Amino acid sequence: MRICLIANPQATHTQRWATALGDRGHDVHVIGVRNAAFENATVHCLSPRDPQSTLAVAIAYVRLGLRLRFLVNAIDPNVVLAHYTTTNGVLARLARLRPLVVFPWGTDIREEPDHWKRRLREAVNRWVLRRTEDIVVSSRYLRERVLTVTSGRCSPPVVIPFGVDPTAFTPTTRAPDSPEFRIGFIKHLRRRYGAGTLIDAMPLVLAEVPTARLIMAGAGPLEATLKQQAAKLGIADRVDFIGRIPHSDVPDLMATLDVLVNPSLEESFGVVLLEAGSTGLPAITSDVGGVREIIEDGVTGLLVPPDEATALSDAIIRLGLDSSLRRELGAAARRRVVDTFDWSSNVAELDALLTTTVRRSVGARFASVRAVASRMESIPEVNRILRPALVRSWDAVWGLAIRLRVRRGGSVQELDLDVGKLAINLNDRGVAWPLIRYREYEAPERLTMSRLLQPGMHAIDIGAHVGYHTLLLSRLVGETGRVVAIEAAPENYTLLRRNLGSNRATNVTALNVAASDQEGEALLEVDHRNLGAHHLVSERHDGETVAVTAQRIDEVAGDLDLRPDFLKMDIEGAEVAAIRGMSTILAAPDLALLTELNRPALQRAGSSPDALLAALERYGFAFFQIEGNGEVRRSSSDALLRATAHRANVNFVAAKGAALVRISDAAAR
Repeated sequence: MRICLIANPQATHTQRWATALGDRGHDVHVIGVRNAAFENATVHCLSPRDPQSTLAVAIAYVRLGLRLRFLVNAIDPNVVLAHYTTTNGVLARLARLRPLVVFPWGTDIREEPDHWKRRLREAVNRWVLRRTEDIVVSSRYLRERVLTVTSGRCSPPVVIPFGVDPTAFTPTTRAPDSPEFRIGFIKHLRRRYGAGTLIDAMPLVLAEVPTARLIMAGAGPLEATLKQQAAKLGIADRVDFIGRIPHSDVPDLMATLDVLVNPSLEESFGVVLLEAGSTGLPAITSDVGGVREIIEDGVTGLLVPPDEATALSDAIIRLGLDSSLRRELGAAARRRVVDTFDWSSNVAELDALLTTTVRRSVGARFASVRAVASRMESIPEVNRILRPALVRSWDAVWGLAIRLRVRRGGSVQELDLDVGKLAINLNDRGVAWPLIRYREYEAPERLTMSRLLQPGMHAIDIGAHVGYHTLLLSRLVGETGRVVAIEAAPENYTLLRRNLGSNRATNVTALNVAASDQEGEALLEVDHRNLGAHHLVSERHDGETVAVTAQRIDEVAGDLDLRPDFLKMDIEGAEVAAIRGMSTILAAPDLALLTELNRPALQRAGSSPDALLAALERYGFAFFQIEGNGEVRRSSSDALLRATAHRANVNFVAAKGAALVRISDAAAR
């Protein structure tokens, strides 16, 4: 997928997102009014000069919008992602770029005093956000701000945090005999980040903790003023201004600190708090904006009122005198970051959202045709005679296109997808056709998996088909994790092994067995038009069947010494039997299972959706339904059963323990 980011190339967050999307195999282009160079992305500079007056700004925006339009047309991206609403979002709207996803950062949509600046800012935000396909925000606080500013007349904002790589920000412990109590501040030196309040608090801190030293890492317009303030208070020798440091050096600096202080007067999220938490460094922060989504007072850090030096000093003194509390808060913060804010999961979520946006935009091009078709369906004669003919005609046209492709390259061909290189059988209508048309498959389920899986986890893909989801799971769990892929059909299993080898998925073990509650030989009925619709049968009949080996998943996990954190199961009605064969796994306290309620398939297997849900409820699972737009919402067995009355397939997640926390956070977004 070719992705165009309209953003400041010099911003750390821009570089992180662009590099990460490039790492996932996308062709990433970054367009901005400044220039920079970094890996895995092509940077285009619109203009190196900054306008000096309001009139010049207006003229510049029109000029830059035209230049942006021509440049994006030349790049021809699948999707455009504009970071920061009131600058790059405006440029993207002026250039009429589609499909457009906008990513407000916080200061672009923050609350202002009630005067003309606030009204202008909100008007600009409404103009941009009401006319974009999707909106991404980093916190639930920002989501509420977007909905407030737009009066709810916009695409539902999706929360994807600016997470942290826990392998880059690792826990460190300072020597217990360190001569100083080191306090860190890592922010721009601007009024809204509260550096002046922290300087005011330092004399009170030094009175109780004489070894305290403040490290100010950052640059900005208040630097000279803050130095004068420190000198006036007589603490200049206890405050070190070290200037702005590269983001790559932040972990090393945090390793030298005892506490991080973030006294912001406003904060949309607070990535530096996540970075501190990932290193096990306790944090003190103002109770503003979205920080409560990161810091739980007294559990993962300390919260203080904004712009109150006395309250801030009390919190710093408390940690300065209690090293055990510092360790306790730091350890809890690390656990929360790893469980909820892992960077690789956040990138996978954004990747899946962009893929869904592209798919919807392709479908939107034919919206008028569908509208006409919908009106025609209201005519009984048309619905009875013409609709089946149109369906047959479409199948014939698409089938002809597939046959021509098969004639050129054979029935098995390799596609370059975001999950990697995937060899598929082009006669497999259920999977091959969507992949060829949309370059992705089951986007809502992919997004859900990216929210649940983290590096180092173990997963089992039951009904792996040719490995599309297996490759995604392999990426999500990383080199330190493990995946077991279960596929019963011999033809699919051959392609599965090929795809795992061509993508060097060394953390995956593939097994050619059928999941069941019994061991031994079983019969698999084959569907040559949809190779993902093979299903177990109890006896031979008119359909083509092949003999396969059945095995209990408990036995598979035991043989491989695997304790799974996540299961994906899609086995065409055999789910209830498979559940009976994994009682040990399902009894684990922390587990997530993604599967479907396929009423026709379950009934064909002699079971029902009621039996499937009842079997899972006995193990203490909570249910979440996966919506078509990728959102998940808390559900119940009764609600899921009602949904099957209107839809043949209902995809859902059953979760408990830590997995329940992760999926609940996703539902809250």
